[in-house]
Amino acid sequence: MILITRPVDDANNMQEILSRKGYDILIEPMLTIKRTLPKIAEAQHYITTSNNADHAVVANSNHLQIPDHGNTAGELVEHIISNYTPQDGKFIYLRGNQITLDIKAALKDAGFEADEVVVYKSAAPDKFSDDFMHNIYKIRIATFFSAQSLENFMALVKKHNLKEAVKGIKLLALSEKIAQKANKYDWKGIFVSDLPNQQSLIEKLEEIL
Repeated sequence: MILITRPVDDANNMQEILSRKGYDILIEPMLTIKRTLPKIAEAQHYITTSNNADHAVVANSNHLQIPDHGNTAGELVEHIISNYTPQDGKFIYLRGNQITLDIKAALKDAGFEADEVVVYKSAAPDKFSDDFMHNIYKIRIATFFSAQSLENFMALVKKHNLKEAVKGIKLLALSEKIAQKANKYDWKGIFVSDLPNQQSLIEKLEEIL
């Protein structure tokens, strides 16, 4: 059994792909996403680091995003600084309520005009579902697409006293940064997708099964 911890809307597509390949899938979202409806100012460039923010990008604008312009928020900032100048106009970072890098501050420090708008909020579950608890010892691989999802998962492992259970599970992370946070517990193995996208993660998953 393969565990998908993404929000339901994102998990459904991955579940469909893996189910067609014959895998048994369990979806247990470690984040719930709620879109906000703020006013988005006009700008020449919009930045997103999560597809949960893509809905807020203004049409016909320049959209800078992961993974097209960098595999991490830091690489995305480096791309902007290397390929644009402050004279190229305003940049607006469309983000969630939790971030790993303050892109607005980083761009301002480099002399760019930058702003940010929170366009979605994420929340953690307060417990594992009954379905998860019933199937935990059937899970062979747990997939994680964000550090926050992994942190929420590990908090519930501690809450439910399931440290022994995760010893039989391989952890597959979208990035090295996520994987580094997994060392708190004794997994059967920790693996990282070669590229930070779903297709690459699925290829790695089939490789380690």
